[in-house]
Amino acid sequence: MKLIFLILPILVTECLGCSNFCRNNSDYNYNLYRRRYPSYYVQTINCTITCSNIYTISDIFWNYKEQFYDQFLKIDDSNITTLHSNELSKFTTILKLFLSNNHIQTILPGAFTGLTKLKELYLDNNNLSEISKGIFTSLHRLEILDLSENNLVRIEQYALMGVSDLKTLYLQNNKLSQLDDNIFDKLSQLSDIDLSGNPLIKVPNLPLTGLNYLNLGNTSLKDVSILPELNSTMKVLNLTSSHLDRVDFSKFRNVETLDVSNNNLSTLENFQNFQVDTLDLSNNKIRFINGGFKKLLSLNMANNQLEIVNNTLFNDSKSMLVIHLGFNNISLIEKDAFRDLSRLRYLFLQSNTLTKIEPRLFKDLTSLMYLSLANNSMEELQHGTFENLKSLLVLDISYNKILELHPYNFYSLQKLQLVDFSFNKISSFDVDDMSKHLSSLKNISLNGNSWKCRQLIQMSQSLNQMGITIKEGNSYDVENFHGVACQNDKISSQENIPDVSMKQLFDEFQNLLNETLNKFEFQRFLNEDFENSNFVKFFRENYNETNFVKFFSDYNSSKSVVSEKPALSALVAAPPVNTSNSLVTISIILQFVMCSLLIFMVYLMLTYLKAFRKTRNNHQISQVELCSDY
Repeated sequence: MKLIFLILPILVTECLGCSNFCRNNSDYNYNLYRRRYPSYYVQTINCTITCSNIYTISDIFWNYKEQFYDQFLKIDDSNITTLHSNELSKFTTILKLFLSNNHIQTILPGAFTGLTKLKELYLDNNNLSEISKGIFTSLHRLEILDLSENNLVRIEQYALMGVSDLKTLYLQNNKLSQLDDNIFDKLSQLSDIDLSGNPLIKVPNLPLTGLNYLNLGNTSLKDVSILPELNSTMKVLNLTSSHLDRVDFSKFRNVETLDVSNNNLSTLENFQNFQVDTLDLSNNKIRFINGGFKKLLSLNMANNQLEIVNNTLFNDSKSMLVIHLGFNNISLIEKDAFRDLSRLRYLFLQSNTLTKIEPRLFKDLTSLMYLSLANNSMEELQHGTFENLKSLLVLDISYNKILELHPYNFYSLQKLQLVDFSFNKISSFDVDDMSKHLSSLKNISLNGNSWKCRQLIQMSQSLNQMGITIKEGNSYDVENFHGVACQNDKISSQENIPDVSMKQLFDEFQNLLNETLNKFEFQRFLNEDFENSNFVKFFRENYNETNFVKFFSDYNSSKSVVSEKPALSALVAAPPVNTSNSLVTISIILQFVMCSLLIFMVYLMLTYLKAFRKTRNNHQISQVELCSDY
């Protein structure tokens, strides 16, 4: 603890010494590092100076003391335009020098004299246009040199002389159209070179030993035949966006990772027995490829013009881990195209023109973890489509035309955690049956289908109870449930309603009335019981031809009610009897009968209206009002 308190004031003093000049601008950052080794402390100071009023390096020489420990110096956002000779000579202990993001236009020979311990030099994002010889002569320990993002148009032949330990050289995004053939001579340790983003039409001679990484992407090479001989240790070669029309793959037999994406390739020359680990052929114009990937681990052929995946494409590709065939015109995948790819982990088949998948097409893909069939034209998934995909974690079948999901399609997907059914034409599926087969499912995407809102809510409730999360959709401008579009359970008032005229209504009422009367007790009463009733006896004894008897005669003759019956005939034939109270009695009885008939007719009318309403409702769907706070 005493040692820490003794060291801390010294470290703070040194950092403050670096900051005095910037204090007026209040624009500086200082980081203090301490690295602990087994038996002693080694103190490391990192001084970052951000001062817009610095015009030369000598402006910060005030109060700078040489230190006998590692030091990192960063100067950025300054107005320095020129690095003069011996200007950095007092910074003898620094290992890393960051001069990025300044306005440096010129570096004079001897500018880095005295920096004998420097290992990393960053001059990126400046305004350098030329590198002259003699600039880096004293940097014998330099391992990383970054000259990227400048305006370099020329590097002199011996400009890199003296940096014999250089391992990494960044020259990307400059204006270099050519380099001297011998510019990399004497750089036996050079392993990584980035020349991308330059209008290069020719590549200089490369180190024959030690080179691992070469980036020639986004250049103007057009033909790889102009490439010099590549050493046997080359691991990564990037030729993306280089306007290549043809590639002779025989030149890259020892390369492990090859990127020739974003070119104009239509055929592949000398591709047989090409033993590369990772190959990127995306964004070209390739229509057909024969195979020959004996050692390949990862293949990217997205955005080409493939139409068929034949049975020979992946012959002897048992080591394959990743296959990307998306964004082509593939309409057919032969049934044995993925045979013996038992190690395959990722398969991308999205954005093609597939209308169906052959059953058992994926039967050998027992290690597959990710499968995308999105954005095709499939209408159904056949039984056995996903058979043996026991390791599958993610399944994407979105943006197809699938109408129905059958639980038996998923019976072997015991490890599936995420499934995307969005933007199909699915209207229902059995949540309970599907959950039995997808025991590990955690997330599901359902947006963009033909869901009914009530059904969607019920499915959501069931899935939540099972611990499955429905991915929230983005269809908030239409009827939805948590952003998942759905349709309310209703129809238009003008849809599927029959056109019923008044004549049809009257005819139906007449038929219903006659049918009801024929079945009603009133019919039996008139024909059987009425003849033996005291009511009839009374009229036979006291009345002859009266208004009441005439009423029943008229009623009997009506076609809409009942035909002539013996009871009424007997009543009409009754002998006449004279009485003074006959008219009054008949009037009272007639009123009673008329009221009874009126009540009976009202009852029949209500019965008919109820039946008609039921018939009418059979053509409609009752509107379902959903609670918005469900």
